[in-house]
Amino acid sequence: LPLPLPLPLLAVAAASLIGFGTQTLRTTRLESRTASLETTAAALQRTVEDLSERIRERRSLTEEVPFTPFTKDSSGWWVADSAMFRFPQGIVIGDRNFDCDYGTAVLSVNVRDHQINFLDKTKSTTTLNCPSGSGAVTFGAGNVASGFGASVLGGQKNRAEGVTASSSGGFRNTAFGFSSSVSGGADNYASELYSAVSGGHYNRARGKYSSVTGGCFNLASGESSNVSGGKSNEASGDISSVTGGQENEASGYISSVTGGNVNLAAGYISSVTGGNVNAAAGEYSSVTSGEYSKVNGANGTRLRRNLDNELLA
Repeated sequence: LPLPLPLPLLAVAAASLIGFGTQTLRTTRLESRTASLETTAAALQRTVEDLSERIRERRSLTEEVPFTPFTKDSSGWWVADSAMFRFPQGIVIGDRNFDCDYGTAVLSVNVRDHQINFLDKTKSTTTLNCPSGSGAVTFGAGNVASGFGASVLGGQKNRAEGVTASSSGGFRNTAFGFSSSVSGGADNYASELYSAVSGGHYNRARGKYSSVTGGCFNLASGESSNVSGGKSNEASGDISSVTGGQENEASGYISSVTGGNVNLAAGYISSVTGGNVNAAAGEYSSVTSGEYSKVNGANGTRLRRNLDNELLA
C-alpha cells in the first residue's frame, strides 16, 4: 500500500487545485467579456460605417441639387415658395444695360428691340432702360429714372429726373421737378415742385403746383396755375387758369380765360369767357364775349393783344 501523504502536502495540493480552478474560472469570464466587447465593437463599427455612408449620400445630394426656394410645376414653370423675397441691390428682367450705372434697390424690365418713332416717321433703335436713381423703377423702352425713388412706367425715351418724380408713358417726356409727373403725350415737361402734365404735345408746367391737362404748346408758369387744353395758352398768374382756346393768357392773380382767341385776363380776379382779342385788365373785371372788347377798371389803363400774342400798351 502507498504511504499516505503527509498532512502539509495534502494542504498544499488542495490549495493548488483550488487556485487552478479559480484561475480557470477567471480566464473563462475574461474570455466571455472579451468576446462580448468584440461583438459590441463590431456592431459600433457597422453603425459608424452606416452613418458615414449616409453622410456621404447627403453631401452628394446637396452638391448635385442645391437648395432653391423654387419648385418646378407640371407645366415646366418655376414657382416660388409662399414667402417674401428681399433683394437689397435690385432686379433686372431681360437684357442688362451696360451703359447704365444702376442704383440701389431698383427694378427694371429691358427688351432690346427695333421700334418705329411714329411722331417723325423715322426708324430708331431704342436703348435699354436705366434706373440709375436709388429706389428707381423703369419699364417701357429707352427710359431713364435718375431721381431718388423716381419711376418711368412705360412709353419710350421718357425721363424721371426729380426726387420721386414719375412718367407714366408717352414719348420723350421729362419730369424733373420734385415729385413732378408727366402722365402721357409727347415732349412734355414738368419742371417745378409738384407740377404735372397729363398729356398733349409740347406742354410745360413750370410753376410750383402747376398743371397742364392737354392740348399743345401750353404753359402753366404761375404757382398753382392750370391750362386745361387748347393751343399756345399760358396761365402765368398765381392760381390762374386757361380752359381752352388759342393764344389766351391769364396773368392776373386768380384770373381766368375760358376760351376764344388771343384773350387776356390781367386784372386781379379778372376773367374773359370767350371771343376774340378781348382784355379784362381791371380788378374784378370781366369780358363775356365779343371782339376787341376791353374792361380796364379803376386804373384807366388801355390794354390789348395782337394776333402775335404780344401785350401792347
